[in-house]
Amino acid sequence: MYEDEKTRTNIVQRGEDTAAILRTPAEIEAAARATASDESWPNELTALSRNAKQLSERDATRGALLFGAVSVLAQTMSEFDAARAALKEAARLSRERWISTIRRRRAWQARDFDKALEAAREELEQVGEPRERVALLIEVAAL
Repeated sequence: MYEDEKTRTNIVQRGEDTAAILRTPAEIEAAARATASDESWPNELTALSRNAKQLSERDATRGALLFGAVSVLAQTMSEFDAARAALKEAARLSRERWISTIRRRRAWQARDFDKALEAAREELEQVGEPRERVALLIEVAAL
C-alpha cells in the first residue's frame, strides 16, 4: 500500500499486534540487494542437494521434488550447471509433468525454441485437463 509517492508501507503482523513500517523505495532496494548477496544461499544450495540425494534413496518422488527445488534455486543463483544436473536427476527419479514444465520454461527463456518445443510435446503427453491441453497446444503452435 502506498501512502504517497515516496513512501511504501509494509504491514508486519506479530501475534495480535500489527505495526506499519514505513520504508522508502531505496531502503527496500537496499534490503533486496543485501538478501541477494547473502552468503547463506550457496550453503543452502549445498544442503538441499545433499538432502535430495539422501531422500531420493528412500523416496524417489520426494527426492525428485527436492531436486526440482535445487534446480530452481541453482538457476536463480546463476549456477546453470548445477541447475541442469539437478533437473536431470529429478527426471531420472520421476516422470512428473512439472519437470517438463521447468525444462520448457528454461528453454523458452534461453530462446532455444527447439528444446522448448520438445519439452512442450513431452508435457503434452502428461496433460489430462482439456483447458490446460488447449493452452499448451496454443503455446506449441506459437513455437
